[in-house]
Amino acid sequence: MPIEYATRERIKQYLQGAIRGALANFVQRAGHSTSRGELKPFHDAVAGSILSRVSGLERSLSTTLGSTFEQCALLIAKGEHKEAVRQHSLSGDVNEQSLARCEEIVRRVREHGVSESLAQMAMTALSSVSADAPRRHVAVVSDIYIVTNARHEVFVEMKSPKPNKGQCVEAVQRMLHYMPSSRTNSPAGADVFRDAL
Repeated sequence: MPIEYATRERIKQYLQGAIRGALANFVQRAGHSTSRGELKPFHDAVAGSILSRVSGLERSLSTTLGSTFEQCALLIAKGEHKEAVRQHSLSGDVNEQSLARCEEIVRRVREHGVSESLAQMAMTALSSVSADAPRRHVAVVSDIYIVTNARHEVFVEMKSPKPNKGQCVEAVQRMLHYMPSSRTNSPAGADVFRDAL
C-alpha cells in the first residue's frame, strides 16, 4: 500500500526541518571558539581543519537525524492506524516463569543466534506457566506503540539499518518483555502478537 500524499508531505517537511536545524546548530557551534576543550589541535594537525569540520558535521547530522526513522515510521503509522505514539511506557506485574523463559531465550540468542521466529519465542515464553507463580514488576519502553483499526496492539522496536549484535539481542529482549507486560498477557494473546509481526 503506497504512503498517502499528505503523509509523504508531512515526512518531507519533518526531514527538511530536521536537516535545517542540524545545519544551523552546526554552523552556530563552528562559528564560536571555545576554551572548554572543544578545540582539537591534534585532529586538525593530523587530518586538517577542513576534514575535522566535515567529520564534525557528519557526526552532528548522524546524531540529529538518528531519530528520523522513528518519526517517519510514526507519521506513516498515524496515517494508517487508530493510534500511534513514540516512546510508549508499558509496565505491569509479570509472571516470573515467563520472565525466566524470556531470559533463557535471550541467552540462547546471544550465544547461538536466532533459530526461531519472534512469535515462536513469545509462545515459548508464555506457554505452560503456572497462574499462581510469583510476579515481578517490569517496565519497558516501546519505540513506537500502535493500536490498529482492529484494536490490536503493536509494539515496534526501531534499530539503525546496520545494528550490531548487542543492539539486536537487546531488541529481542525488549520485544519479548512487551508480550507478558501487555494487556494480551495470555498464550492466546500470542496469536495477536504473531499476527502483528
